[in-house]
Amino acid sequence: MLSGMLAFDAPYVLVHADGVTHYASGELLRGGADPRRIGPFLVASHRSLRVDYEVSCPELDTAVQAALDAGAHGARMTGGGFGGSAIALADAGAVQRVAGAVRSAFAGRGFTRPASFEVTPAAGADRLR
Repeated sequence: MLSGMLAFDAPYVLVHADGVTHYASGELLRGGADPRRIGPFLVASHRSLRVDYEVSCPELDTAVQAALDAGAHGARMTGGGFGGSAIALADAGAVQRVAGAVRSAFAGRGFTRPASFEVTPAAGADRLR
């Protein structure tokens, strides 16, 4: 039986361990794999941060759920929690629909209109030689 902080941390570690294994092996993001396959890891990670760590907030939960409902493959909060930013993984053709759904959900809940912007994945930083 786990106790103390280890028991509290275990669900988050278990959720992320499988994702980290896939990221590190390159199965999902390198070698031509479909990047949409990381969507479930994003969702599981957000759930863990919301439920296990209680570091989300209504605005982030609304953004994530609205993005998923609008067809995003995955979404999660990012940054330090208790407010801030969320990311959503969507096909290029769905970006405006997803962003619009988040704006509509925020308006419906009386939240401040969120800013959104589209980004394109690229190779990470590397050492110059």
